[in-house]
Amino acid sequence: MFKKLFVVLMLIPIIAFAQSSGKIAGVVIDKSTGEPLPGVNVILEGTTLGSSTDIDGYFVILNIPVTLYSVRANYIGYKDVVVENLRVSAGITTEINFQLEPTTLELEEAIVITAERPLVEKNVTQSISLVTSKDIESIPVRGFNNLLQLQNSVIVQDGNVHIRGGRTEETGYYVDGASTTNVLDNTSAIYVIQEAIEEFQVLAGGYTAEFGGANSGIIRTEMKTGSSDYHFSVDAQTDKFANQGDKFLGTYSYQHHNVVATIGGPLMSNKIRFFLAGENLYRGDDQQRFSKGYNFEGVPDIDADRPQDSLFTVWYPDGYTPQQTNNRYSLNGSLLFDYSPIKFRLSGSYSQERDYFPGAFQYDVPWLSILNDRQVYEDDKSMLLSAKITHILKPTTFYDLTLGYFSYDEERGDDYFGNDWQSWYDSSAVSQHTNGAVTYRDAWREEFDLNLLGFPMRRQGDPNDFYRHRNQNYLSGALNFVSQIGRHHELRLGLEARQYTVRYFDLNPSVMIFASGVDSAYAADKGYPTTYNGVGAVPANVWTTNGGVDAYGYDLYGNEISGDEDYENGVYVEGPRKPLFFSSYLQDKIEWNDLVINAGLRLDYFDSDDKTLQDPLDPQIDEQSGLVVRSEWVDVDPWVNVSPRLGFSFPVTEKTVFYSQYGKFIQMGQLDQVYFSTWRMSRQIQGGFYYINPIGFGLEPIKTTSYEIGFRQQISSVAAIDIAGFYKNIKGQIQVTKTTVL
Repeated sequence: MFKKLFVVLMLIPIIAFAQSSGKIAGVVIDKSTGEPLPGVNVILEGTTLGSSTDIDGYFVILNIPVTLYSVRANYIGYKDVVVENLRVSAGITTEINFQLEPTTLELEEAIVITAERPLVEKNVTQSISLVTSKDIESIPVRGFNNLLQLQNSVIVQDGNVHIRGGRTEETGYYVDGASTTNVLDNTSAIYVIQEAIEEFQVLAGGYTAEFGGANSGIIRTEMKTGSSDYHFSVDAQTDKFANQGDKFLGTYSYQHHNVVATIGGPLMSNKIRFFLAGENLYRGDDQQRFSKGYNFEGVPDIDADRPQDSLFTVWYPDGYTPQQTNNRYSLNGSLLFDYSPIKFRLSGSYSQERDYFPGAFQYDVPWLSILNDRQVYEDDKSMLLSAKITHILKPTTFYDLTLGYFSYDEERGDDYFGNDWQSWYDSSAVSQHTNGAVTYRDAWREEFDLNLLGFPMRRQGDPNDFYRHRNQNYLSGALNFVSQIGRHHELRLGLEARQYTVRYFDLNPSVMIFASGVDSAYAADKGYPTTYNGVGAVPANVWTTNGGVDAYGYDLYGNEISGDEDYENGVYVEGPRKPLFFSSYLQDKIEWNDLVINAGLRLDYFDSDDKTLQDPLDPQIDEQSGLVVRSEWVDVDPWVNVSPRLGFSFPVTEKTVFYSQYGKFIQMGQLDQVYFSTWRMSRQIQGGFYYINPIGFGLEPIKTTSYEIGFRQQISSVAAIDIAGFYKNIKGQIQVTKTTVL
């Protein structure tokens, strides 16, 4: 029933993102009498946004893009007042009050006031770190993770982001309101150029019902939009002051460079504005390590009888680690059509990256591969596109509809073979790609590592015997409705959904020797004449029955498929996984002078599109393929959960605020710890294999109940403190336990 309902919803399609705008509210009074002024026009200069005060002098402006503004109050018989440099932040009410002075001159100059950003946000009901583009300009670091680790409650370790001690997969990422979380490992899948950020927030103590899928915290980033003036900038940095490994002025060059260019402004008219940022980041040594270097000459091979590699020199350079480069190209941009009361915004992000690093098991100890100039490559490509239309029904009510597309693709393998991994089946190709430098112990397996003083050093030309390709994408969109009801209630409601398609292909092609049953007499002959004549020439059962193909969404040869699983020559061929995440929410922000309440309710629906066994203790095995028969597998039931969220803020004074937050949060675990092919699951069930991440059938979502209480205090004109205490109760985390069975 649920699947039918959500398929219909997907066909509409109406799907939602979180809000990515703020609001301005305040009161306009007569400066001399203190009486409220009704009918005053309050406008944001250079935009079509504005409002008029009601009978009590109150005004509110909704759906304001995040940036700096000049706000003008205009009333007949009074001097105009302009407040400049007023920042609007996502999800935060910016309060500004006007005092107008009577005048008899219509052309009298306006009174100009420069706004100061408050050090204490009195209407925020949870812990928050807010960093603006101006802040970023003054921080002497580059890279988004480097900016994050400067924020309260955030730790970045080995590139992984942790909030308040939570696991890295418990952090959610949003860009312009759209989720950019990698559904397989729950990390961020989009690279954001530092110069393209208008602001970012770290929500650590809980968050409103609009957000979900992250139990520790949310990192929300708002991108820049073109202004009414043209802007262009170029920033280039490099440390290429010397050759790699050469010492200069007491230090080394890591061969890094970073070039960023931005451009933005109006396009034909002020109603159409664009912004574009591009970056190239190259790292000659992606994992910088302290090293004095060393040089061992005349070290013998532990197997001195071999004709090759009997005597060699080991040299590890000073100052850098070789064969660990990273090269990334990124592009962020937006295009805004502002024809009030309708706005249309196109935005997108794209990045492609190539990493080189030592073999799969030498990543943390790269010097074990310095004898070998072959590298593992990893190509990553990610793209996020969205189109958003906003319709302002009246100054206090609007709705927005967003459609989006996200794609992430990763390929990893031996740099010589690339995606032609079947060359591993061709002994001539193997010899050709290794320059004859490796002595093989069988037709396709590389020689054992050299044993240098107890360390397994990889030989020159030693190929990397694995290949992996994975891809995920989702279709999404948004429908949000927002209305300011009276002076005190801001009501939000919406639907949220993402339909993913996930594909995975992984194998170790060097194990074909075991599948084909080559006579042992030829096991050490690397010239043994075995060839393949194009993709598909190798029998299918060779690849899966013994070859170790772990795949879904691809056939046995790495070609994309979209159908359901089926038998092919006695081997399972499985279609892609298609998890569906759906949610709806209702949020009411109640604002009084001395109390702010954020009350919300969120419904989450998770369909992981996973399978489990009817009887895990006694599964039926197909005699021909050695796999668990199809009838033994059943779909994992979807999960439905309701989560209340409640936050309070008590502004005691303009400089002192107490706040508290309570909420229930739910998220799926890492799907790459759940998704495995039928082959892999069948082999593990039958035993004989060791896996770092054992399979979990029908894993439940992770649930967290969080409590927080704290206060903010401004202690000077330039400083404030924020102290908070919190408690979390977490259930359902994936745990791996080592068990020894005697």
